[in-house]
Amino acid sequence: MGAFFIGRLAQTFVALLVIATVVFVLIRVAGDPTDALLPLDAPLEDRERLRSQLGMDKPLYHQYYIFLSDIARGDFGVSTRQRRPALKSVLEIFPNTLKLAGLSMVALLLIAVPTGIYSALHRGSVSDWLFRFIALLGNSFPSFWLGVVLMLFFAVWLQWLPPGGTGTPLHYVLPVLTLSWYLAGGLMRLVRSSMLEVLGKDYIRTANAKGLSQPTVTWRHAFRNALLPIVTYAGVIFLRIIAGTVIVETVFAWPGIGRAVITSINWRDYPMVQTIVILLGAIFLFGNLLVDMAYYYIDPRLRHVK
Repeated sequence: MGAFFIGRLAQTFVALLVIATVVFVLIRVAGDPTDALLPLDAPLEDRERLRSQLGMDKPLYHQYYIFLSDIARGDFGVSTRQRRPALKSVLEIFPNTLKLAGLSMVALLLIAVPTGIYSALHRGSVSDWLFRFIALLGNSFPSFWLGVVLMLFFAVWLQWLPPGGTGTPLHYVLPVLTLSWYLAGGLMRLVRSSMLEVLGKDYIRTANAKGLSQPTVTWRHAFRNALLPIVTYAGVIFLRIIAGTVIVETVFAWPGIGRAVITSINWRDYPMVQTIVILLGAIFLFGNLLVDMAYYYIDPRLRHVK
């Protein structure tokens, strides 16, 4: 266990260093932030002064050294647009993203797990075909397109729901539906296939032969043994939901880190972009680490793999 954890933790930190290096290089290739912060007719002296204040006048390798040194101390710099610590600004809006992602995950599980189990128990029926078709539709449509269509239908035509922003529980409905429907299809099909595999096992036929009730056979014997791939994939899906907020928050004007990263890119706000991307990268990497650890505990076969 110790060697497995240390090895995965080392891989996580190396991957995080690679992410930090890539984002450092790419955002500097994107352009000079002084173009967004100063008027087009600003004197050259003003541009040079601002570049010096931002540390952009130093060689690239020196900037990289300062960048890594500051991150190691927990200093992600000052937002060039907001004039305040970038990490503080990101942490203030991050709860909005977590709320949206958490509710989307709950909605996704409430949609995918029951429908997947029902489809497995009624394989080949009309309802099975209908659930799989709806799941396929959700997977086929890009999240931004699905969000725009739902907004047009429920907010513009029917005027049942607000088109964007925050404030009331109704503001959560469209972005949560967009995120959960887009990802529910994959989980629903996984639940269905896992249940079908387990339902064909001998011990399930034995449980049915003993006269056990259908709910007992389904939940106590079949679903418990089908949980392993479902738990693993559910952890990955939550990370994909957080990634999906970048698009969905922009579509619905949701004040989270997804919308903030798009705004920061447009303003060439390097500290904000770096902070958000590194934070998202850390969430992905440590989330995958937790999934691996959960898999290690759930599946005893992994404990004997050297």
